[in-house]
Amino acid sequence: MSSTQLYTIENLQVADGSITATVVLNAAHPIFEGHFPGQPVLPGACMLDMVKAITSVALGQQLRLVKADNLKFITPVDPLVSGKLQLNITHQPVTNGIKIKATLSGESPYMKMDGVFDIG
Repeated sequence: MSSTQLYTIENLQVADGSITATVVLNAAHPIFEGHFPGQPVLPGACMLDMVKAITSVALGQQLRLVKADNLKFITPVDPLVSGKLQLNITHQPVTNGIKIKATLSGESPYMKMDGVFDIG
């Protein structure tokens, strides 16, 4: 894994209406030096971007987050303790976009959200 790459997708499964990905974090990524020194935590914005990026790859669409409801960061993600994460996404089409429910977990539940992405 490149030191500039925050994570790699170890496994990606796409089925009708669902996406499952196993993601491996790069604990040596520079973002963890500042967030936070001596106690690294995956930033919430990076979790949101991970949901968007993996949904985009899985569906073969360029997406833009337009709505995030029920967004909860439940437990901090320490890349030194929980380097492998599971992302589960269910999705359905809506007018001009995709509606999703996503959960990110590993040793604990880390984040959950409902969201809407525009296509394009």
